[in-house]
Amino acid sequence: MGGGMFGVGVPPREAAAMVVCDLSRGGAVLLGRRNPALPFMGGHHAFLGGGLVPDDAEVPVVNGAPAPFLAGAVREVFEETGLLLAEGPIPGPDALAAARAALNRGGLRFSAWLREAGCRVDAAAFTPAGRWITPSFSPIRYDTQYFLHRRAGVPSGGFCGPDDEICGLDWLTPAAALARWRDGGIRLSTPVAYVLRSLAALAPDAALERLRRPPGVDDVRADYIEPRPGIHVVPLRTQTLPPATHTNCVVIGWREMIVVDPGPVAGEERARLAARLDDLCALGGAVAGVALTHAHGDHAGAAAFIAARHGVPVWAHPAAAFPGARPLEDGAVLEAAGDPPWRLRALHTPGHDPGHVAFLEETTRTLLSGDLFANPGTILVSPEHGGDMTQYLHSLERAAALEGLEMVVPSHGWAMPGTEGVGHLRRLIAHRLQREARIVEALKRGLRAEDDLLDAAYNDTPADLRDLARLQLRAHLRRLGETGAV
Repeated sequence: MGGGMFGVGVPPREAAAMVVCDLSRGGAVLLGRRNPALPFMGGHHAFLGGGLVPDDAEVPVVNGAPAPFLAGAVREVFEETGLLLAEGPIPGPDALAAARAALNRGGLRFSAWLREAGCRVDAAAFTPAGRWITPSFSPIRYDTQYFLHRRAGVPSGGFCGPDDEICGLDWLTPAAALARWRDGGIRLSTPVAYVLRSLAALAPDAALERLRRPPGVDDVRADYIEPRPGIHVVPLRTQTLPPATHTNCVVIGWREMIVVDPGPVAGEERARLAARLDDLCALGGAVAGVALTHAHGDHAGAAAFIAARHGVPVWAHPAAAFPGARPLEDGAVLEAAGDPPWRLRALHTPGHDPGHVAFLEETTRTLLSGDLFANPGTILVSPEHGGDMTQYLHSLERAAALEGLEMVVPSHGWAMPGTEGVGHLRRLIAHRLQREARIVEALKRGLRAEDDLLDAAYNDTPADLRDLARLQLRAHLRRLGETGAV
């Protein structure tokens, strides 16, 4: 029973990206180190690419229909690195460097330069490798077509410098890149990690098939994101409270996987979760168990189904009273095998529900905050549903005091960086206390009727959420009585 919603983001810009794989380097792929000063994915390792420009439609393409996305990917590779993935009499290094500099300062049309040099893009040398749309929570969004260029003896390129958009290049095998991501040596976005895991775990044809069908997206959400290695966030439509529409199921690990809060009760969303888990299992993973932050239906609706389907246990706090669950006390640790293993520590954080726990994944320093807060939205604390406002405030304080968090993943809404998540928790504590102060002030003015108190303390709450605000009011009144404040 949490609030939260998925807002529609800014319209995405058309873009293209190139996965360059050199068979003579053991299947290593070319990753560019994005300048840390960039507003979008600064400091990340990424495949080369970027937004399309009108001239991309004029680039000479053979062995296929004119394709602005493919042409744009080839142009971006050249702009960013000086590596020209074209056929024909390739100019020498000095001419390539001069052309790249002119292109980047706007003094050269890529299509005209290729024609003058007698070069063209051979569509047969590239394979479509999927489409990704930046999730709506991002302030900068792209609708990106991916291409795979696999051959032996790819030139190194390497004209990028410290002040360029791509400030360095690394040839890494997919397995090596994933290992460096896992140990914190590099940062990767979800699409890049998806491609690398496909290439590392699957045979070439199977990898290409997986690349061609990346997770689906719609106008308001992504099928899943992996903001930290082995932290898969899968938003699923559930029977939750408005304004929420989805609950985040989080799958922890690569080889062994712990499924946290599988919420959909039935139908298409449950089938989608099953398919997502099957996909991760095809990469070499296996579901080891189901863990619940609490037993509300929007968090536990598919728990028994997933446990039975994979023959694994369900873990929950004893106060959650989930039938057949193994007890998960405060401080207990669930491990998913890996190098190092993922360690999921349970933090008993009652208030929204007596059996509520948050989970701290200790190796990635990711907090799965459950229904401690929503981003955006609010969380219901209702005495009628086991809620306790004093406990809730204490739980928020406990979570906000955690040190070194890299990521916070609420059950409703978008994940956020650790410092931002801690700030959100602190602001939520202040907001709840401010709301409580308004209730105390209304009581001092002699208001006693529930509707009058509601009008005084929750006058900024939308009318369709008034009944939920009434439950919050009762939780604050009970707390004020218990603490002797009134």
